[in-house]
Amino acid sequence: MEPTGRLILIPNLLGPDSKELTIPPGVSNTINQLRHFIVENNKTARRHLR
Repeated sequence: MEPTGRLILIPNLLGPDSKELTIPPGVSNTINQLRHFIVENNKTARRHLR
């Protein structure tokens, strides 16, 4: 069976630090290339993904 897609888990921020200090640049680059997201809370997700 051939793979049809992939699931990428994005780490959540657990404290007041900015995402630049907690999420490595490679992960940020991957996030910027994604087109679709499945999130638990839309408002929180939008705030962290900007």
